[in-house]
Amino acid sequence: MEHQYELLSAAIVERALLDYRLAKKNIRKNYDVASARERIRDVEKFLKSSWFGILSDLDGRKLLELLEE
Repeated sequence: MEHQYELLSAAIVERALLDYRLAKKNIRKNYDVASARERIRDVEKFLKSSWFGILSDLDGRKLLELLEE
């Protein structure tokens, strides 16, 4: 059984990935581009941070590569 903190960690990471995808979609649709670019920078910074490493065993840089594909 997963501990509650593991579920919370997974939800934080999932939300960041959803935010990243939505921001990319907004840029493609030319909607609120400045805000979308800022969100992308924030998520990229998060995925490369030590905080992300605490929340997840995943490789944040590799995740970014996969998101771009």
